[in-house]
Order: sequence, then C-alpha cells, then structure tokens
Amino acid sequence: MNSVQLYADLQRAEYEAHSHTREGAEAMVAERYAEARECAEFQAQWIVNEHLRRREDITAPVDPDMRILDFGCGVGRVMEAMVDLGLENVDGVDISPAMLAHAAASPTLHNSRFWQTNGHDVGGAPEGHYDLAYSLICLNHISMRQTRIDIMRALGRALKPGGTVVLEFLYYPSIRSSQIPLPHVPWDQNRTSVGTNSAADVWLTPDMLGELADDMRLAFRDIALHDIEPWENVAAPSDNELYPVRHNSLLATGTVGRRMLKRWAGPKAFAEAARRAGASSS
Repeated sequence: MNSVQLYADLQRAEYEAHSHTREGAEAMVAERYAEARECAEFQAQWIVNEHLRRREDITAPVDPDMRILDFGCGVGRVMEAMVDLGLENVDGVDISPAMLAHAAASPTLHNSRFWQTNGHDVGGAPEGHYDLAYSLICLNHISMRQTRIDIMRALGRALKPGGTVVLEFLYYPSIRSSQIPLPHVPWDQNRTSVGTNSAADVWLTPDMLGELADDMRLAFRDIALHDIEPWENVAAPSDNELYPVRHNSLLATGTVGRRMLKRWAGPKAFAEAARRAGASSS
C-alpha cells in the first residue's frame, strides 16, 4: 500500500475512533460545536454569494434547484445551513462512515445524498453534476500536497462548466513558512504525518499563497483569495498547543471551464436586477 493511501487510512481511523456518538462526532468537528453551527449560517451565505457573483448572468435570480457538494461534510453543519437558505439539493462527501451516518440521520438533510471518499477523491459523487462545491476547514488537515491536489481535481470534475469551488483554510498572516512549528508543514511540502485533525496540518502563510493559487489552477480558473478575520459570533482563537499562532480564515475560490464573465454587466444590468427584485416582492 502506498503512502497516500496509508495517510488516508490514518485520517479515517482517527475520525472513526471518536465518532461513535453524535456528541463525539460534533467534538471532532469543532470544540464548541454550537458556535460552529451558528457560524455555518454566515459561511453558507458567503459561499452562495461567491457563486452568484461568478455567474455569466449576474442578474439572474437564484436557482433554488442548484446542486451543491460539501467535501468533508462531517455531521452536516454547513449542509444544514444551506438547506435553511432554501437550497435543498446539497450532497455530502466525507472520509468517515460514522460522520456520514450522523449527517444522513439529520431530518434537515432528508433530500441529500452522501458518499465516502477514499481520501483523495469525491467517492461516488457524479461528474459534471454540481453548480457549486465547497470544503471548509478540511483540506488544511491534509499535510500531503499531492492529496490536496487530487481532491481539488476531483472537485473540478464534479462541477459543471462554469461551476464554482470555495475552499477554506486557516491562514497565518504574521509568520513565514520557515517559522511553522513541527509537526505542521508548509503548503509546498508533500509530507505524511503520524497525526491528523489539527495535530499535523498544512499551515498557509503569505509566502505560500502563490503555491496555493498554482495548485488550484490545475483544476480551476479565475482564482481569488479572500483573507477573512474570524467569523462573526465565533470567539477569537486562543493560544494552545495545536494553534499557538493567531490565524484568520482564507477562502480560495475558482471557476471550472469557462471565463467568469463575458463582459462587465454595467449599471443597466444592476438596475434591471433591482427592478426584478422589486417586482418579485410586490
């Protein structure tokens, strides 16, 4: 068995060992799960807004039937937030069968489908099927660069032409890659580890942003990076042995296939969008 699969097996075993109960699974997702679930409402809206602004026709109404894929869905906290926005075609992928079982048991996600990844694919999720795919605080737990690239390519294949991807990482703007403490690794390294889920992560630093963009260009175009301070209603990160350096979130976004916009929509298009919105509310 090669090192890539051994590393994936390590990740699966770690999540399975602590996810026998819903409470244990939630603790693996976030130390303060209730706050993380509340934060998911803001995250879901941000992700959808990013997709909407990347459409060729930015004045078109939101399609409630658009198809969405959550990679590293865990117990489904962001999927549930997507459904709360009125978007019910939200599917999930995770490496842990126990996590997937907890997500599938959610009444909110009764319309969702779930697949188990082998650690570097999207499982049985169909290719060319989704309008939007996202992965929040998942790829930063993967220290192997090649595995992250494999996942990004798999997400690209799952998206329709013009589909949007949103990837969230922890971002450390105050340090360089040479200052990252072991066993964590810089973005440009391809290293397995003996731990996962915060015990041995890839730490994204300013001098590695170009490397991140280069890797995303293997599957996407129109790459954009967004440095976001801690989400509203989530306490600022505290100093501890896992995260001894304060961090932000970095949202990396891209589009599959075609260009983001054929032309700038211009003020007339925005006025037309406002007119439609007023007509629909009357």
